[in-house]
Amino acid sequence: MTLTDPPVEQHWHDPSCGHCPRCGHDLLPSPFNTYCPRDSIPHWTQDDGWDIPENRNMPETRTEQFSGDLLADSARDGSGERELAAIPDLAGATAHAPQDPQRVVYRVHFPQGQTLTLLPGGPRQTLGRKRPELAAFRRVSERHAEVWVDNDCDFYIRDVGTNERGSMNGTFYNEIRLDHRFEVRVEPGTQVRLADSVYLRFTRDNA
Repeated sequence: MTLTDPPVEQHWHDPSCGHCPRCGHDLLPSPFNTYCPRDSIPHWTQDDGWDIPENRNMPETRTEQFSGDLLADSARDGSGERELAAIPDLAGATAHAPQDPQRVVYRVHFPQGQTLTLLPGGPRQTLGRKRPELAAFRRVSERHAEVWVDNDCDFYIRDVGTNERGSMNGTFYNEIRLDHRFEVRVEPGTQVRLADSVYLRFTRDNA
């Protein structure tokens, strides 16, 4: 993935804002170390700290220092898959102003070309084999995950499983398995994987 024209966030960066203190680009989380992926080279990681020259030269809008880790504890399940104990606002997300819901269409695209349209503030929609779009995929649980668009016009997904204990074969975002206890914000234009190879694409387009 190559990132171009990163947004310039002109303010003091701290763990609350989710921006790289070197360039202002959105940070990406990992279970081990939050990092900046600009130009596909992680040129800043959480271990570098926030008190660096580039950050000190930012406009003085710093309000409060935050302490603690950016990421909740991560774990590995029995298969060795990494799990993301999610920080939803950093999970691949890009900060933006809320969209006018009357002028934007929110869709989930299924592997065989079907689409699911979501409404801002509307009910959560269940993804799983009970949906005709996913009925052919045997590794997907009958009730695998939930998707929705909140009142701020952001996509969200949560791995649920049949008994609210998580799906058997997992839901993955940025190739990190999601913890069923957390909902995760999904960046438009990116994909989510159900089980081994069922990819769903999330898009937000002008009506």
